[in-house]
Amino acid sequence: MTASPETIEAGSALFAQWCGVCHRFGAAAGGATSDLRYSHPSIYDKYREIVLEGKYKGMGMPALKAWLTAEEVDAIRTYVLTRRAALAAKQ
Repeated sequence: MTASPETIEAGSALFAQWCGVCHRFGAAAGGATSDLRYSHPSIYDKYREIVLEGKYKGMGMPALKAWLTAEEVDAIRTYVLTRRAALAAKQ
């Protein structure tokens, strides 16, 4: 994965604002919400459907298309993937 530091930083800020309350800061939630670092790889391809369109609304994940753009969701995805890579590097 290649991403600019600016994109990762933007994704980090957006994640903190919109996702951190449920998925915890650093995308390292546990318990009732998913630790996004452990998501199946196919999930990352569906971020726009999940975050914008509410594909997982029935599981408690609301649609955020009223507040986020597709590009912002892509930045969040990039940030989560960097957190996943950091976890893999530790293991």
